[in-house]
Amino acid sequence: MAEVAKQIDFEGELVDEIFSFKLDDFPRIGELRDTVLYAQPEIGLNRSKLLTDYFEKNGFDLERPLHRQADSLRYVLANIEPVIFPEELIVGSTTEHRFGCLMFPEFQASVIWPDLIKLPYRKDQPVKISDEAIEEFSFRIFPYFRDKNIFEWAKKLSGYPRSLKLMEMMVLYLVAHPVGVSHLIPDYPSAISLGFNRIGEMAREKGGQVSGDGDEAKAKREFYESVEIVSKGVVEFAGNYSEKCAQLAEAESNPDRKAELQQLAKVLSRVPAEPAETFREALEGLWIVHIALQQENSDMAMSFGRMDQYLLPYYKRDIESGELDLKRAFELIMAFYIKTNDHTPPMPAGAQELFGGAANNQSITLGGVDSSGADCTNDLSYLMIRAIDLLRMREPNVDARFHADAPKLWYRKVLEVVRSTGATPAFYNDEAIIPSLTAKGATLEDARDYGVIGCVELAVQGKSYPMTGAILFNLAAVLELTLNNGVHNLSGLQIGPETGRLSQLESFDQLREAFLAQLKYMIDQSVEAEKIFERAHEELHPVPFMSSLIEGPMERGKDVTGGAAIYNSSGVWVVGLADVVDSLAALKKLIFEEKRVSAQQMEDALRANFDGYEKVRAMCLNRAPKYGNDDPEADEIAVELVEEVDRIFNRHQNHRGGPYHIGYWSITFHSAYGRLTGALPNGREKGKAFASGATPVSGVARKGPSAALCSTAKLPPECLTNCIANNHKIPASLLKEPGKMDVFEQLIRGYFKKGGMQIQFVIADKSMLEEALNDRELAKDLLVRVSGYTAYFGDLDRAMQEEIIARTEDHI
Repeated sequence: MAEVAKQIDFEGELVDEIFSFKLDDFPRIGELRDTVLYAQPEIGLNRSKLLTDYFEKNGFDLERPLHRQADSLRYVLANIEPVIFPEELIVGSTTEHRFGCLMFPEFQASVIWPDLIKLPYRKDQPVKISDEAIEEFSFRIFPYFRDKNIFEWAKKLSGYPRSLKLMEMMVLYLVAHPVGVSHLIPDYPSAISLGFNRIGEMAREKGGQVSGDGDEAKAKREFYESVEIVSKGVVEFAGNYSEKCAQLAEAESNPDRKAELQQLAKVLSRVPAEPAETFREALEGLWIVHIALQQENSDMAMSFGRMDQYLLPYYKRDIESGELDLKRAFELIMAFYIKTNDHTPPMPAGAQELFGGAANNQSITLGGVDSSGADCTNDLSYLMIRAIDLLRMREPNVDARFHADAPKLWYRKVLEVVRSTGATPAFYNDEAIIPSLTAKGATLEDARDYGVIGCVELAVQGKSYPMTGAILFNLAAVLELTLNNGVHNLSGLQIGPETGRLSQLESFDQLREAFLAQLKYMIDQSVEAEKIFERAHEELHPVPFMSSLIEGPMERGKDVTGGAAIYNSSGVWVVGLADVVDSLAALKKLIFEEKRVSAQQMEDALRANFDGYEKVRAMCLNRAPKYGNDDPEADEIAVELVEEVDRIFNRHQNHRGGPYHIGYWSITFHSAYGRLTGALPNGREKGKAFASGATPVSGVARKGPSAALCSTAKLPPECLTNCIANNHKIPASLLKEPGKMDVFEQLIRGYFKKGGMQIQFVIADKSMLEEALNDRELAKDLLVRVSGYTAYFGDLDRAMQEEIIARTEDHI
């Protein structure tokens, strides 16, 4: 026991030292942070220009897509100009700019085509673009890919069915594949422990073992040849950076910086070609692989996984040998974090309302249990949460795992960081999440090794091609179809089956059956669209580089887009849960049980946006049961609805033979879709934002945060494998009161003990948020949680800012 107590004391002393660091202790890091934070985004040209150069010279080979994609990527990696900015400790740039926008003309980048000239002059989130970039994209790049992008290929492949036309309406569901393969965690541990010389050799050896001349044998040989090609490409990419560092070192007059550049040249001559041997090599190799992957494919939600676990051996080795000390390790981690902020998604004006403030959502997962179920929180876990505390940048999206035996110190320090940053990290409960993953086919050992992707999504790291953002599904649109005989309010079109208007339904059971019929129809359509795009990716745009970093493809000789990963799920994210639950509860209570409102009255009230029907609205708001109050009447509807959505989606398999993982999170779509939706029976008026994620509607959780969390904890985790965003807001001034941090901790522990999966917070006083509405300087770097991701308050549009201000304040 004495030895255990000594260990705890030692850990406490170490963590105290970590948390004693201040940003002022690292002047270079502070300057790098500010430079990136205040840089204006600029459209990157080089990647798209080189890609088009390659295809114009070599043609667009439709017969050997794997070879075509591998060779074109190698060409880009080998020829893209290395960019190294002053004083950087981790080098490698996603674009040629300090803060760049990667363009993917082979996907849907051309949607920004009409806005190119206007980008620098937009009032909100202006983007710089050079005259050369405007000319290249307008007259060469976009025209070249006009019929070679995923969306046009999918339409041609499928005959342009109704499912794609419904998707193009934007308000029912969206499929993410047209913007690329994303939302996953590559096998970064293997990349840095094996090196790409060895990965290329393995591909060559496996290709040599393939026998026969049939189509399957030819396809396997093409796959292995493609992996060998891209392995050479990433080695050349790093080698060019090594040469650039050496050149800069020659010209550098400052002896300290000269030595740093010489060291970087040496590091990059080794990694990621060879296995990393030091902590610095592991971080640098990881970053080079990460940005190389983003030259192959969409840069959305490409996440790092459990960095505190797979980087720990390098850290320990260097600390024990004396090559590294705590302060230097911390500085390198912060330098790495800053690099993750070097790019942002380019958005046309119309998309700003949907995705305003969104970053690329590169998640890092910290803490939790290991494959045997034991706690594996370590020094790096604390260093990495302290790093985001000091930097307060929107990237990376840091997530903290917890379980029943998680150290109290871990709880305390993560809570302190959330209070300090006002937004991050988010909290994840291993004891609910691990069973949810095993319920969908993961082994127990693999499920314990889950990582968080993008906003809140879950997957086994390095073994999954989960495409966790595959389908965005608007549940409120299904409700509108149900109330209107399958007619969509906004468009007036007959979208769903004719199941009767509300006034024609005689019981809640009939209403329920009508809702399920509309739900089934819309799910079937969204799945059909998703499968079309998955097939289009396999045929037109396979990803051999990514396939080399997911377990399964190298063993099977097949690309991940063809289903070669160990786990092959597709993620669905559902918007509008709480509003639909409360609406169904209101209809059941007021019309069919108490008969206080007739179905015709409700129809008329909704059509009039409650104008003249204030009494009806008052009953909807105040008499009907509400999810978020630990009320069985509402919560049972929520549970049944979540179960039905999961059941109906999983009547299908995706194109790769995998299941659909369902989650409830919304980015900013709860605001955007709210604007496109009429009045609802829960009393919500036309155009108002929905509740975010799986959170109760703002203002209805009248029994306090404990009751609200009890409602959310009832949702069955096995139906939530794509996780939830459970958003709560606490006044910052409240947490300064004595004892409130202990209450804060107990609130989260109690929620997790009841089976809750995830929770995240905005810690801010309403007065400060209201002040930031009209103070651009204050809003510029004010971090808030939206629905899964962290954003700068100033980057959000007005409606989204007002939605955050209007969220229920939890007074604990």
